[in-house]
Amino acid sequence: MFRLDAGRVKTGRLGRLGRLVSPLTRYQRWNWAWRMEIALRYQPIADALAAQPAGLRMLDVGCGSKGGVTSYVPRPAFGVDVTFDRERLQDHPLLTAVAASGLALPFADACLDVVLCMDTLEHLTPAERLGVVTEMARVVRPDGLLIVGAPCGAAARAAEEEIARAFARQTGRVHPKLGEHLEHAMWSAADLQKLVAEAAAARFGAYRLRVVPNVNIGVWLFWRRLFDLGRPLPGLTHLQRLALQPLYRWLAPRLHQEPTYRQIVFCRPGR
Repeated sequence: MFRLDAGRVKTGRLGRLGRLVSPLTRYQRWNWAWRMEIALRYQPIADALAAQPAGLRMLDVGCGSKGGVTSYVPRPAFGVDVTFDRERLQDHPLLTAVAASGLALPFADACLDVVLCMDTLEHLTPAERLGVVTEMARVVRPDGLLIVGAPCGAAARAAEEEIARAFARQTGRVHPKLGEHLEHAMWSAADLQKLVAEAAAARFGAYRLRVVPNVNIGVWLFWRRLFDLGRPLPGLTHLQRLALQPLYRWLAPRLHQEPTYRQIVFCRPGR
């Protein structure tokens, strides 16, 4: 299996620290920006790609500016999003950023080995969701892998509403991420599978689906209460990384029990 990696950061500013440069550089490369809940999101993808050969052409749709899949699966990838923070991208050299819409991916038909979209479709209307997955199916190879993950089900919606209400009471503001989720009707795991199946059937005819439950609802709520609603002590983020990253491989399989916040659909063309 791939070792989950936090990516790399700029370390030139550490040069003046002399003999401390090497230890600090190693620490930053190991620990920078690693977040337990994001590592859990990408764990099934890391496992799925573990036996795949080097040199795969991979695309992360809706990746954002923090490296997307490349921050947790150390393989190069293209990343599509509508905008990017170019300064942040400098910390993620494995990601080749392409500013574009998921509804019109600037790639040729059947040119990519792996195409994934994680925690993005819930921000879109139902018509846009189908459009994005249809585009993903267009650009993946007939022997490739399509991966779509999103929050699903009544338990996930209830958890989002709980955090959004508490955040609004504390801050007087709409939650910066969940507010957009709540503008659209929550879908079920069956709805997500149907969406991927519809796009795959139109593109390939025959296909195989595998659904992986991802991140227990209680685990998701714990992290959101701690970091969205709580007032963590200064340095707590680094301390949780120091404590949890070495234990991650042992903890991860125990944190995906249903009911889960997210479902991930893996689709392979063919029978």
